[in-house]
Amino acid sequence: GIIVVTFNYRLAALGFLSLPDLGINANLGLLDQLEALRWTARNAIHFGGDAARVTLCGWSAGAASVTYHLYSPAAKGLFHNAIIMSGSMTQSWAYTYDPDRCGREYLRTHDATSREQLQSRPLAQLMSTEQGFHINFFSLYYYCFLPTDDSYRPEPDLRIVGRDPFARVRIGPPESDVPLLVGYTTLEHGNLFLERDFAHTTPNFPNDNATVHTLLEDYLDRQARSNRSVSRRRFYQELASLADIIYGIQYFVRHAAAHQRAPMYRYLFAYDGAFGYAKHWYYRNEIGRPDLPGPMHGDELGYLFTPYLYRGRRWQDIDEKAYRTERRVQRRMLRLWCNFIKYG
Repeated sequence: GIIVVTFNYRLAALGFLSLPDLGINANLGLLDQLEALRWTARNAIHFGGDAARVTLCGWSAGAASVTYHLYSPAAKGLFHNAIIMSGSMTQSWAYTYDPDRCGREYLRTHDATSREQLQSRPLAQLMSTEQGFHINFFSLYYYCFLPTDDSYRPEPDLRIVGRDPFARVRIGPPESDVPLLVGYTTLEHGNLFLERDFAHTTPNFPNDNATVHTLLEDYLDRQARSNRSVSRRRFYQELASLADIIYGIQYFVRHAAAHQRAPMYRYLFAYDGAFGYAKHWYYRNEIGRPDLPGPMHGDELGYLFTPYLYRGRRWQDIDEKAYRTERRVQRRMLRLWCNFIKYG
């Protein structure tokens, strides 16, 4: 059998506020995950697990976390396979090159100039205001408290992310050279993007300046005009979708595969069925392109865990003849994932 271990870790400002000059260090949320891995290694034997056969699995931001741990010396030996679903550390939303931008504004919002003053504020207040700090990406946004550079920390066990995740995956092998299962869905967020709008897209790259931004806009506009097979609007919709999820994963796969020795298996989840929570529930009122077929970001989770349609219902109340195709796809996906976990 397979034992699933889940855990909580600090998110947003509580987990990723970074102001080292004030003693507020980066990536506490990732350190929480690292401690959970250590706890699992110490205690697996007590609940029927095997500390020598741990698979680290994550989806979206969790997938980005998995890839950070792959390249972290502190996590080496704590897991032996990794499943990376719809995310990686080379996503536009998985790293911030300018943590000060949000960090200083967060302090001003709470009228604080030190870590002690910030700690004195009510937790509810800290959590309620953090939602206003985000990075815009076309018609989507992400909280701007993200993993960032922790190379300044003198303790090796507290350095997980480093200076630049793109350079890190490009230059050398992962610290944990383990079998990988990596992939994404056919649509991801592709049906949410409506229009090109750089005014509502926050720059987040190392050489951010006005000149680079202007050159980028000019280049993309030329590409849009020269592409006669699709409209300008469609060009930017597809570009946004690619940049949001797919490009980062493909970048990771291309460079990680060039350096690691362990096998890497890729998948593309393409089944657009009723168990897709994202498309049929979470994003149902935000879809800008209902004509686009395919599963969205997170729809594959309904085929690994209890589908949202079944939640709150007793198994005996579910018609065994309903959702036959969905259940067949679910059995197949579970078999694939379980075989990878068991045999690598």
